[in-house]
Amino acid sequence: MTETTTFWWVRHAPVVGFDGRRYGALDVDCDTSDTLAFQALAALLPARAVLVTSALRRAVRTASALERAGFQPVERHEDAALGEQSFGEWQGQPTDAVARAAATAGAGHRHWIVDPEYTPPGGESFRALEARVMRSVRDLLRRFRGQALVVVSHGGPIRAACMHGEGWSLDRALSLTIRNLSVTRIDGRVETPDREVWQVRWTGRLGTDHGQVA
Repeated sequence: MTETTTFWWVRHAPVVGFDGRRYGALDVDCDTSDTLAFQALAALLPARAVLVTSALRRAVRTASALERAGFQPVERHEDAALGEQSFGEWQGQPTDAVARAAATAGAGHRHWIVDPEYTPPGGESFRALEARVMRSVRDLLRRFRGQALVVVSHGGPIRAACMHGEGWSLDRALSLTIRNLSVTRIDGRVETPDREVWQVRWTGRLGTDHGQVA
């Protein structure tokens, strides 16, 4: 019988100190003071899950705040491959300046910061992000087969994981709204040694949203 592994992707808490600027892979801080939001999120997540975070401070601090709010993982790991896309020299620049730079390079995109095939100066493309994230995700799928994983990460990696769901595309994934402290549920199965099947169950739900989740 093929075992299903459930990935509960959580986007980190809101970033502080970078209003109106692109931070990308910079190691910026976040606001974890909304106790009620963290308690609601902890209640939404599965019991007896493995907790995995990116190495960036905002993901690590979000995971720690979740634990303080009552989420109790069976084990915790950190993986730098789950970090956000690096925009290189554009990081720290105002969002409108980055948009102009992307347009000047002929790399504007209607859903994402820059065309997913384009590599910003000193940074990486979304396609490169996708490759490193999925290498990590496939390893997690095999290491923790049949278990639940809570992965505290970023908007880019969550979109990259979604685009591998059955019936999904790059454009559909890039068009998603992934709110801070929201959960995206993706199920994975290893069908053969070199093939996985992914199903996006739902995207971008907050613990405070109404309705049941399965």
